[in-house]
Amino acid sequence: MKTVFVFFCLVGAVICEVHQISLNRRQSLLEKKIADGTWEEYLKERQLKNSIILASGGTPLKDYSNTLYDATICLGTPCQSFKVIPDTGSSNLWVTSKNCGGGGNCPDYCTPNSWACQLGLCQKSCCSSLVHDESSNPCDGQSKYDSSKSSTYQKDGRSWSIQYGTGSASGILDVDTLSWSGFSPSVSVTFGEATSLAAFFADQPLDGILGMAYQSIAVDHVLPPFNAMIKKGILDKPIFTFWLTQLSGLPQGTQGGQITLGGYDTTHCKITSTNGGGVTWIPLSSETYYEFELSGVKVNSYSSNRRQQAILDSGTSLIAGPSDAIQKMGKACGGTYNSQYGIYTVPCNKTPSCSSMTFTINGNQYTVQSKNFVLNLSASQCYLGIQGFDSGFGGPAWILGDVFIRQFCSVFDPTNNRIGLAPATA
Repeated sequence: MKTVFVFFCLVGAVICEVHQISLNRRQSLLEKKIADGTWEEYLKERQLKNSIILASGGTPLKDYSNTLYDATICLGTPCQSFKVIPDTGSSNLWVTSKNCGGGGNCPDYCTPNSWACQLGLCQKSCCSSLVHDESSNPCDGQSKYDSSKSSTYQKDGRSWSIQYGTGSASGILDVDTLSWSGFSPSVSVTFGEATSLAAFFADQPLDGILGMAYQSIAVDHVLPPFNAMIKKGILDKPIFTFWLTQLSGLPQGTQGGQITLGGYDTTHCKITSTNGGGVTWIPLSSETYYEFELSGVKVNSYSSNRRQQAILDSGTSLIAGPSDAIQKMGKACGGTYNSQYGIYTVPCNKTPSCSSMTFTINGNQYTVQSKNFVLNLSASQCYLGIQGFDSGFGGPAWILGDVFIRQFCSVFDPTNNRIGLAPATA
């Protein structure tokens, strides 16, 4: 479903529009791997990778394993359709190439007789000389971009590579037209054509990532798609709004929310006018991610007034923070840490010990209710939507992901270096 509101920027000049794009509720890697019994092995590999990064003074990489939403875009003429994760925590657009040859299902440090295999930190298939198989292609089953079928394709030719917490993607850069859900307006963008993908992308209903953060953190400094739309002057306002539905009873494959490009979502958010009445604005501390200062966290008896940097990230499903703080929050909510899954579980048939979590930002308190942070793991077992995340040196200490955005519609205004929050309607 797509609704378009049309405005005239200047009489007789460019028509500026507001586009409302549906988000699809998808199965996350966490849900899939817990269901098939392989999450524990995957978690060990991820923790190992982040430990290596921290030891070298780096920042743990972005992890899409909990992501629950995707949107449909079109590239080229005629339209080639792709399911992508709209991600305010990154800045590059890439999709799978028709020439994608995979990259193997095992990380470099997980090979037969390696130290990582000897410590039990890798999938068994990567450690067996009999089963070890690099021929499996994570690109299989995905929609693939074919430049030869697009009349608007232009060659760029530069190589690119992005390393995520879930693995890497790499390939060449192209230029072609982009539109959302196959509708106008279209805009010329530089994007990545992925010729190699890590194992994480195997069997995922996902064709790529659409970054919506600042150009300063884009690989090869390419212009992010939303910035290209602003530059072309085809939006009523240089903003976009995220609204996410509550997950309770929401089956996979249904509408899970909406992105409003070029304006406010006054239908699903408590915003009273096209001028943003009801939105509380927060200044950003960095033109990289959508980063700001978080000055307080409170959950039942646990309270902290430590000032730390946080980001608002649509590409992260949970609320992630320092491991010591998350541990105390989990305990205050009556959660039991499950080391096998790396999450805090609670019974689904009981009211959690905490009914809310409160975050202080720019002098205002934002309270997330339990209906948005208690998530189903199985019919009888639930888990808290919080996760330990030690950022290392220089990275944000907190990530407020979809758990937070389901409570508060989020308006992203990169031109004015600010984000806005407004309560979502029930």
